[in-house]
Amino acid sequence: MWVVHFTDKNGKATVSICQSRDAALKSARGLREHFCAVHYISGPNGARIELKEILNWPSPGAEAWAR
Repeated sequence: MWVVHFTDKNGKATVSICQSRDAALKSARGLREHFCAVHYISGPNGARIELKEILNWPSPGAEAWAR
């Protein structure tokens, strides 16, 4: 399970739970487009994706890798 930690446009701290890393990254990018402040994504075994990595996703070449 992956959890997107963010503050909504009304200033309320909340989370969005996702089943995969990619789903969490997609969710985080979508939340930013809706004027939410995404802080980070936490994942299994202490994994953590910081805002910088969220903003850079998908990384160059990611589409070629997925094929």
